[in-house]
Amino acid sequence: PQIEDLNLPNGIVIPAELIKGTLWGGVESGIAWLGRLPAMVEELCNRFAISELRPAASIRMNLVLFGESAMHGPVVLKVAQPHHEACSEIACMRIMSDTGFYSRLIDADDSASWSLQERVVPGEMLEKLTQSGDVSDQDATQITADLMQATIAPVPTGVTHPFPHLDRWLNSLWEHARNPKGFIPTEQLDLAVRHARQLVANPGPPMLLHGDFHHGNI
Repeated sequence: PQIEDLNLPNGIVIPAELIKGTLWGGVESGIAWLGRLPAMVEELCNRFAISELRPAASIRMNLVLFGESAMHGPVVLKVAQPHHEACSEIACMRIMSDTGFYSRLIDADDSASWSLQERVVPGEMLEKLTQSGDVSDQDATQITADLMQATIAPVPTGVTHPFPHLDRWLNSLWEHARNPKGFIPTEQLDLAVRHARQLVANPGPPMLLHGDFHHGNI
């Protein structure tokens, strides 16, 4: 199927090459979703009085738009092709929104896979500080580990959303350990496998983890 440039309100044009990266829920259903997207974005802009709509500098997996809401101030409109992982992200944000570790969730629709969030403008990304030498790799690793531990939380009583289980995520680790590709040092891979096996063997109570915790998100 032919994927074309996406025309959105405020004269925004998203090139087809970038749009392809957002169709991770299937190309055919994704093209149908793209056909509905301009009207949905316009309706949301009207509903939340959003002006000065503009795309984020980098578009990967999701369509991310910045804007100014007369009701909520600076906002981020994040839209994804409907998919169970997008629904899990929204369900997690509803739980974690007020913890201080994440931006505030203003509103969202699980079935349509959009969320409106308060825009938070952080300082420098940890990845950039490490690459520049301002933060050592050891310190960056410690900061990351501390933050990961701080953001883990029990699944609240009464939450019925079927979040993906860690076992599913670990399948790729087991596969990589069986057939190493070479881009992860052997000692690091062995350490990861050892700790992962300990987690699986001693699961403890259900805990909610950040499903996209990586060096580009800190």
